[in-house]
Parts: sequence; structure tokens; C-alpha cells
Amino acid sequence: MEFDEKEVTVLFTDNDEIQELNEAFRKKNKPTDVLSFPMPDDDYLGDMVISVEKAESQSITFECSLQEELVRLLIHGFLHLNGLDHVGVPRNEAAKMRRIEKKLMQDFKEKWPTWL
Repeated sequence: MEFDEKEVTVLFTDNDEIQELNEAFRKKNKPTDVLSFPMPDDDYLGDMVISVEKAESQSITFECSLQEELVRLLIHGFLHLNGLDHVGVPRNEAAKMRRIEKKLMQDFKEKWPTWL
């Protein structure tokens, strides 16, 4: 999968704020880890909102560093901005997103191993 150069805005927030956004835009009144808002623009890919609080709890669950979980959420949100999904789609589409996410995460670890 190739990606064009486009701008992305990322907001790091807490569970309360992401829960408000999740309710407003997805009608789900609970915190989530990442929300993505694609924009139909040639130079602007969209917005991402990531709950650092949720990422921190998930890093404990997944037994990884907070930095690693934040990178995973950035990749996950980026894939959503590029039209990939894992909810309400055929299994093969969800599996495709997971494969790409895993590959990009591995590429990140190889290029910047000391950051994680």
C-alpha cells in the first residue's frame, strides 16, 4: 500500500474528552482509544484524536510501553484515514487492515528501535 504526502492533525487527549467525541460522532457513550476523521481534501488527510489515558491502560494490558501503544494507535488511526476499517466489514478486509498495521508497526520498530 502506498501513501501520498498529506497533512494530518493529531490531538492527544484524555478519556473524558474522547468519550464526548465518541458520543457526538459515533453515538457510543464510552471512551475509545483513537478516533479518525477523514477530510475530502487533496492536501489534508484528516484528524485523529488519541486518548493517552486509554493508551496507557492498553499498554499495561498488551504488555508494551506507552510509546509503543501510542505508535500503534497512530498507525491504526492513519489506516482509518486512508479508508481501511475493521468494524462492519468482511473478515478479509478486517484482516487486511490488521496485516498492514502489523507490517507498519514492524517497519517502525526496525527504523527507530530505541524510541520504543
